[in-house]
Amino acid sequence: MPIDAAAPTWDPSHYDAHGRFISRYGLELLEWLAARPGETILDFGCGDGFLTQEIANQGADVLGVDLDPRMVEGTRARGLTAEHVDGTALGFDERFDAVFSNSVLQWIKQPDPALQSIHRALKPGGRFVVDVAGLGNLAAVLVAMRAVGDELGGDPNLAFPFYAPTETEFTDLLKSNSFVIERSDTSPRYTALPSDLWNWIGSIFQPFFTQFDQATNDTVRTRVLELLEPVLCDGAGQWHIDHVRVRVIARKST
Repeated sequence: MPIDAAAPTWDPSHYDAHGRFISRYGLELLEWLAARPGETILDFGCGDGFLTQEIANQGADVLGVDLDPRMVEGTRARGLTAEHVDGTALGFDERFDAVFSNSVLQWIKQPDPALQSIHRALKPGGRFVVDVAGLGNLAAVLVAMRAVGDELGGDPNLAFPFYAPTETEFTDLLKSNSFVIERSDTSPRYTALPSDLWNWIGSIFQPFFTQFDQATNDTVRTRVLELLEPVLCDGAGQWHIDHVRVRVIARKST
């Protein structure tokens, strides 16, 4: 999906090995979507199609869209329909019964154009089911990276690439873009990682780390992990991250 210069690009195989927990958490959001056979559904920011496949398995006619061409190919490799599309300019008019978006919208730091595009894509009465990073998401990681960026002469702002609103801020934004809110909640969760922390933050925060030359990058990596180990790594060596998610069901007014 559309992202600014501080957001990552994705490698499907790396994501499958180290980031699959994100899409697995999206299975909870699919319960909110409650797709029905024959519905037309847009998976906004489909990634490699893991959740797109689940929607299709429920009998819906689903289209995945993503800004990353490698992820689009990953979705197509599952036998699904996917398009390489900028989410701020979808180009659909009243086509879908629902738009689903899991852990994508935070990469769009100015989300109004995307929300307007999603609104246009929905049929009257269509629903938008969305998960987005909330205020405080990855707080420990971001504070550590900013501190090390300051310490070693980098740009600490590259350590905060997210749009991360409160639930109230996000629902107010949806209302201002002509959505009617049906349900919302904020869900903090302490998430165990499938491997070490570096495999996660090294991909999520590529622009922050790659701003440094190789020698300094190694020092930055070491310092960040040293700061985070006491608060994110348990006694058994299991790394975690501190997630805060905002989830909403909204509708396009009829």
